[in-house]
Amino acid sequence: MLRFISLVFLLNTYYCAIVYTQTLNFKDNPGLQSMGKVVFSDKVLSSDIKHLFDEALKPFYHGVASGDPTSNSVIIWTKITPDNVDDQTISWKVSTDVELKNIVKSGEVVTSFERDFTVKVDVTGLEAGKVYYYGFTNKNINSITGRTRTLPTNNVDRVRFGLVTGSNFAWGYFNGYGRLAERNDLFAIIHTGDYFYEYGKDTYYQPYLEGREAYPANKCITVDDYRGRFSQYRLDPDLRRLHQQLPMLSVWDDHETANDSWTDGAEAHNVETDGDWKTRRDNAVRVYYEWMPIRQQDANNPLKIYRNFKFGDLINLTMLEARLVGRNQQLAPKGQGDVKINPLEWLNPSRTLLGAEQFNWALQNILTSNTNWKIFVSSVMMTQLFGFGYPVEGFGEDPMGNQDSWDGYPIERARILGAVLQNKVSNFGVLSGDFHTAFASYLTPNPHNLPINPVNPTEANPWPKFDPKTGEGSLGFEFTTPSVTTANLNEQTSFAGIPVFGLKERSPEAFMIESLVMNGNPQMVYANTDQHGYTIIDFSKDKVQADWWYTVNNVFEKPADSLYKSFPNLIRVNTEMFGKGLYIKSGENKINDADEPMTDIPNAPAATPLLPPVSTSVNENNHGIIIHRNFPNPAQNSTTINYLNSKLQNVTIKLYNSLGNQIALILNELQEPGAYGVEFNCSDLSTGVYFYSIETPSGKVIRKFNVMR
Repeated sequence: MLRFISLVFLLNTYYCAIVYTQTLNFKDNPGLQSMGKVVFSDKVLSSDIKHLFDEALKPFYHGVASGDPTSNSVIIWTKITPDNVDDQTISWKVSTDVELKNIVKSGEVVTSFERDFTVKVDVTGLEAGKVYYYGFTNKNINSITGRTRTLPTNNVDRVRFGLVTGSNFAWGYFNGYGRLAERNDLFAIIHTGDYFYEYGKDTYYQPYLEGREAYPANKCITVDDYRGRFSQYRLDPDLRRLHQQLPMLSVWDDHETANDSWTDGAEAHNVETDGDWKTRRDNAVRVYYEWMPIRQQDANNPLKIYRNFKFGDLINLTMLEARLVGRNQQLAPKGQGDVKINPLEWLNPSRTLLGAEQFNWALQNILTSNTNWKIFVSSVMMTQLFGFGYPVEGFGEDPMGNQDSWDGYPIERARILGAVLQNKVSNFGVLSGDFHTAFASYLTPNPHNLPINPVNPTEANPWPKFDPKTGEGSLGFEFTTPSVTTANLNEQTSFAGIPVFGLKERSPEAFMIESLVMNGNPQMVYANTDQHGYTIIDFSKDKVQADWWYTVNNVFEKPADSLYKSFPNLIRVNTEMFGKGLYIKSGENKINDADEPMTDIPNAPAATPLLPPVSTSVNENNHGIIIHRNFPNPAQNSTTINYLNSKLQNVTIKLYNSLGNQIALILNELQEPGAYGVEFNCSDLSTGVYFYSIETPSGKVIRKFNVMR
């Protein structure tokens, strides 16, 4: 594949575009000589360009999305990509049919470059438990049609979700998202976090995968950076289709800000190079609300994204925020190490993952709920994971837990499980992600049946004896979903001293490691450490079942390269395979094997079409150029303009001063379809505002940039 895929995400940064250019009369100077140079050029086929740069979607290239339903409302979202930065009026409508004829709600909203031309509408006055279709229009040009649902009330028999985590664009194609988008019987997608990764293009990327370099090239710190990264991900056709077809219930994990974040910082945040942590955090949170179909819970505290969704009498779904609201700093980073953790710090009763306010709120949700199933959605795993992390003094030499997950906050976890035990809460479970691998576990504070209290050796042991064969003594269950693409076992150098990088999926080494993990963790029922995919979670009155599906590929574009056989997400494919099915009957403890995957729920709602409804106006943009801001911006000595040219044509780039007078000719040449980077030296320019235009025989696009000394 080609670099253009990462460059077309230029559709995002319109606050760097034309400002007041309507009032400028640009004057050309035909005697100027070309001063720029093409520093990279990736030629692409017209069919490849159409994959992302499809003028049939203009100006709604990023599609539509919905989320956070209530029994009478839902959030609907889109982003417009206008030809200028004037405020844009967007009309919206919600219908009961896919053709958008039976309109039940409609309205208009104005968006601007200050919110990155994103549009988010909280549609109210809807009926409970109903499927709706929706769309947006700008200047008589339609978006694609989305499908969404409102929460059901009263007696609910069945609800099915898709559960996902860990989608690193630079590590593979989103094949799992594509397969989920084809499942019409799902109510919604539950995203447990790591929706994107904040690293720069040279960090945490798959070197054997071309064309999916992180954009922007630097790590995300500014509002501009986070917007660019969101734009890159949302232009992926599989993720765009997923949002179009299904509402999403999401929480962030760490990578939506920075790796291993906590309230006052992050492992991947260096104050000296990255600036103030709270500024970076607030930038990320602002953009998350712009780009995600999520309802802000507290106008005075945007960090407060923990919230609750009730599906009649069937499910109480509690979404937890486990990073920014209350988390104390981790005692150690992920991975094994030589330094032992001080148990006095580890067992400090004031140590918290959730913060006091959220902890009390979440506990009340499960203690007072009258629903059949009481479910936490946690971005990080709650069950213990012996054999990972750092040893704790006095607890043996085996590493005790991943300190970035609930293992790093054992007293708070014990308080939750203790409340479940004391109040005899039935059908309690956790849906989680983060770890990039698939697990199914019993929730029990004492999986090894230690004679001492495993939570605090200085106190008596109140916990029931656990029987891994029957599940007796467990207080709930946890289903952990694998990553969509993010690195798992065979994409690391080694594991437990065993070389694993490049091993084909389901290798003998993988089975051996999974056996070691499960033998050291008797509470664990299932582990898959080396495949990507998603999980289907189906709730009914009688049981909850989890089916793990893996996006594998048996037809390889590069059979000579054995690495492609080990990393199937390096190619966009439609194939998948069923991995495992497990279920728990209502009111019982035991996790049982399912003989086969769940069948489709009948009478699923109609899917929405890939293309927008026919518009009453014709798209006037035919110049075939999509342009990104120059980078860096502000510039000092030089800057590079990135753009995509969709057809064979002459391309001219001109530079103007703030008065609209042309002061330089940057480029003038015949170009084939492709992605281009054109660099020019601006060291002779004084501090100020400048404009550049990219012109073709069919039209031109003008953008603004700044020079700062």
